[in-house]
Amino acid sequence: MKQMNENELKNMKKEQDRVNWNKWLAGLLDSCGNIMLSKKYVYGNIEIKLPFKDHECLETIKTKYGGSVKVSRTSTRYRLKHHEGLKKLLEDINGHIRVPVRVKQVNAVCEKNKIEIKQPDKELSFDSAWISGFFDGVGTIVINQTRLENKKQLVITFNQKNMQLLLMLQRIFRGKLYINTNKQSGKYKYALYFTMKEEILQLAEYFKTYPSRSDKHKRILLIEQYFEMQLLMNSIMDNQLVEKLWKTFMIRWEYQEIDEVHSGEILKQKSGTIL
Repeated sequence: MKQMNENELKNMKKEQDRVNWNKWLAGLLDSCGNIMLSKKYVYGNIEIKLPFKDHECLETIKTKYGGSVKVSRTSTRYRLKHHEGLKKLLEDINGHIRVPVRVKQVNAVCEKNKIEIKQPDKELSFDSAWISGFFDGVGTIVINQTRLENKKQLVITFNQKNMQLLLMLQRIFRGKLYINTNKQSGKYKYALYFTMKEEILQLAEYFKTYPSRSDKHKRILLIEQYFEMQLLMNSIMDNQLVEKLWKTFMIRWEYQEIDEVHSGEILKQKSGTIL
């Protein structure tokens, strides 16, 4: 068997990075994006909206395709409408979009831009960066705490209106699927929860290969430390020491020090952005 030289290995990694980026971006668009045709933007218009903390994630997309990013106190919005960048982005995500409503949008805009429409694989697999992008848009990672029993529970969640997508994720990572009903509209929304240590650690392993690009990655990096902290605190009899250790960990978990310093500066820099 022929051994690959250094250049061939570099090219292989470069190609894999490209594919991972494309699948991650498709997952993000599936979760919180919108792709539209209109009289004003005849070739299409793409928008992605994320929480304020994820402005850097959208700035990365802007650097690659152009467009604009607008930051408010609660959210960040990316918009792409110029033809060259739009066509490049469509070519990258083509064949990786999965949410039915988004598939229709992409197909319509691809047809308008004379781009051959590609279909995604029927099944998701563990080695797809689409899951990471999807999580960046609809996922949550939190620690639930109860004061009375002093219990702490790490919970990872995927929220989505399309149950089939969550069933695909459940086949890969397990977890428990719940149905939430809006009493006013009668519409269903589904949530895939992970609370078991083994399942959460499997997700953590996945994210090592296909990292989150949103602000959530800071908490993902602390998953293993969370479980180590639980073991350590269970072995310590001194309640004051346990409380001190937990408070120190939660400062890192909430990353308040970083957020408080930079949030004001970011708003000042972006307040003049014109879309």
